[in-house]
Amino acid sequence: MTNLPDPRYVRFGWVAGDEAAALADAGTPAAGITHVAPCWFVLDAEGRLEPRPDEVPAGPGGSLDPAGAQEPDGSPEPSGFRDPAGWAQGRMEAWRRRGIAVWPVIGTPEDDGAVLRSLLDHEQGRRRAADAVQRLCRDGGLPGVTLAAAGAFPEGRDAFSAFVEELAWALHASGARLALVVPPQVTDPAAAAAPDPLADPGGWLQARAASFDYRALAVYADLFIVDTRDYAVRPRIRRDAAGRLHVLGGPGAVAPQGWLESVIDHALLHVPARRLVLTLPLYGRAWPAGGQDADPDPGGAGDAAGRLVPLADAGRLLEGAQAVEEQPDRASGGRRVAWTDAGGRPWVLYIDDAPSLEAKAGLVARHDLGGLAFWRLGFGTPQAWAAVDRALAAPRRPA
Repeated sequence: MTNLPDPRYVRFGWVAGDEAAALADAGTPAAGITHVAPCWFVLDAEGRLEPRPDEVPAGPGGSLDPAGAQEPDGSPEPSGFRDPAGWAQGRMEAWRRRGIAVWPVIGTPEDDGAVLRSLLDHEQGRRRAADAVQRLCRDGGLPGVTLAAAGAFPEGRDAFSAFVEELAWALHASGARLALVVPPQVTDPAAAAAPDPLADPGGWLQARAASFDYRALAVYADLFIVDTRDYAVRPRIRRDAAGRLHVLGGPGAVAPQGWLESVIDHALLHVPARRLVLTLPLYGRAWPAGGQDADPDPGGAGDAAGRLVPLADAGRLLEGAQAVEEQPDRASGGRRVAWTDAGGRPWVLYIDDAPSLEAKAGLVARHDLGGLAFWRLGFGTPQAWAAVDRALAAPRRPA
């Protein structure tokens, strides 16, 4: 595993959007970031590695497979985006100068899982994907990648495990490592009994959880990252104009303390503790006090999941607010803040503070886990990083 010299815990930072802000946040002395996962690449239905549309200008063909590459059967492969490794190397340099390992995200389109299901159904596509990711690491000098599959695909659960096995073998053969992002589970979901993903919101969450076989996947993942954020209170589903599915929840904490503990307890039944990485969101969400169906974004974004409020922006959000009432969220950790905006509209915000972040990060030390993943760099504050650092520096306690 590649990281800073003998770190006690992995401190894994997601990078999406403003990389300059992410670099500045990671430079906070107490942050101690060891790995970053920039959201750069996606796999298509045929196993070709593509740049995320918002990351790379479209080039001829758009594919990230190098010109002259071959299919797994030895036949020529269509050329496309010519130098993925060189492009990645240029963007990695700023992180490397800080001694931070870059494990870019290899994702799938944010749909209902259709692209991934198509990929899993075709052996040649799976082999093409594994070969493309291996070449990216080898030619770009990448120490690892982060696989993050979107959607719900319970019928493809075993095929996904087989794909992860194939990808891990390819990466390990070239000296690279694999981080795997999985949804949280608190029980063992049975893929055969998984409900229709579109039947109801709770069904979608169950079907997504059932798509990932913790026990099988843990054999091959060097880091097993559980995506413990946006806990869904009274979940529902919405499909946006682009056809992407979103699971929405009502007002409440994005990562309640008790839920995190339940997720850890279940994961440790299947995953070695030192490979297990817990996600800690560096944000809260604000909702109109009138209910979750109202447009919650004063800026007009209309995100019915609640307006995302980075820790770094919480103070500015309340500037000019009226009738501010703040109280501890004893059930979940953090704070509950109610206020009225300049237009007279009531709002409620659930967000972590330094004590709650320290308590949640302390779960890693208590269970001797592999570390923490932060969503996302650019959202943190010096106070937040100091709280996390205190928790991870504390003597390990028995669980």
